[in-house]
Amino acid sequence: MEREVRATICEARQLMVSSVVAISQMIDEKDRYTSEHSHRVAEYARLIGAHMGFAGEELDSLYRSALLHDIGKIAVPDAILNKPSRLTDEEFDIMKQHTVWGRKILEGLEFLPQADCGASYHHERFDGKGYPAGLKGGQLPEMVWIISVADALDAMGSDRCYRGHCDRDYIIGEFRKLSGTQFEPAAVKAVVELLKSGEIAVQ
Repeated sequence: MEREVRATICEARQLMVSSVVAISQMIDEKDRYTSEHSHRVAEYARLIGAHMGFAGEELDSLYRSALLHDIGKIAVPDAILNKPSRLTDEEFDIMKQHTVWGRKILEGLEFLPQADCGASYHHERFDGKGYPAGLKGGQLPEMVWIISVADALDAMGSDRCYRGHCDRDYIIGEFRKLSGTQFEPAAVKAVVELLKSGEIAVQ
């Protein structure tokens, strides 16, 4: 009986992970400029989290939350999401709402605990000057700051419509410069160590 229960739990978890992956792929397909962005952010977050001591269900929860961090972009009009030029102030205000929409989509899903953390808060800043809530430091769980760093790492390390990708030394310099203001220092320390060791490689 116990073996059957364990098998059922394992199957349920696998189905949950498969569903999360499918949703993240749908998000990336909507935004042609960030193909596979969610997957890369999740992989970076998992490496950073493991380096910082995350393990087991805590690490799995971090990975799922990172996979779904941009789910709110489903509600952003394609004309804004895929605009090749600079957004107007009004368009940027709409884009910023993807954090609010992401929280509304994910909050309360008991089978995805903490999945809404990344979607809600990945644009918050350690100094409290981010959005949507202006939260800072210890007001948010460590997983949020890891996802924030992973998201920024992929943004800098990938080609975008408005610029090419940045090299490793530039990325390390930016993280060090923004440690304690935009980014949480422990997460910066982890990602810099992983970049310098080659465990995380950028183009």
